[in-house]
Amino acid sequence: MTRPAVVVATPHFRLSNSVRVFNSQSKRILEFLSYANILRAEDEFSVLAGREVMLARWKPSAHTLDALSLPGTSWVLIEHPFGMPWIFALLRIRAVLKQGFRPLLAHPERYSWCRTHPERVSRLSELGVGIQVCARSLTGTGVTAETAWRLIESGMVHVLSSDAHQPGDNLLSIELKHEVDSVAPGAYNLLTGKMPEMVMNNCELPKLPFTV
Repeated sequence: MTRPAVVVATPHFRLSNSVRVFNSQSKRILEFLSYANILRAEDEFSVLAGREVMLARWKPSAHTLDALSLPGTSWVLIEHPFGMPWIFALLRIRAVLKQGFRPLLAHPERYSWCRTHPERVSRLSELGVGIQVCARSLTGTGVTAETAWRLIESGMVHVLSSDAHQPGDNLLSIELKHEVDSVAPGAYNLLTGKMPEMVMNNCELPKLPFTV
């Protein structure tokens, strides 16, 4: 029996936001989930919600990370300012690990430290960090797109997300599947299916780089 498809929505959240902002966003997320799952019920298609967390504080608490983690898991989708130096990014990622949570790093291809030293992604993987590239980067141009494709081709990615922000953002398309599989055969289904399923089952991800 085929399992129903699951999509996880991850609205942005800053660790520096107040409790009032968190509660307000949580209320809107519940309203969104109720509406989205009514619309998708006939398609056996469910929608869950986590957060994409900007690490705007040095020492996030375990309580805070638990509230912001992907549902039912210890994985937390994180990001940091694009110009943040490598050492500061690494320290903030270690702060999440120290609290017993698994960071899933969003769009490393946008960070200067990854563009100049993509091998650092492998170091993060050794620490237990998941790596998530976004389809918006792959469909773009310039150094961000070049870095994203290099990571895909070299087996330095666990998850491929859409980075959709509005209706009509059909970024995980059949055309993109063909392009991804042309540089890394079989990678598209792995990065959009098997690996995300491992995250949602709260499993440890394989160390990078890996081959399909």
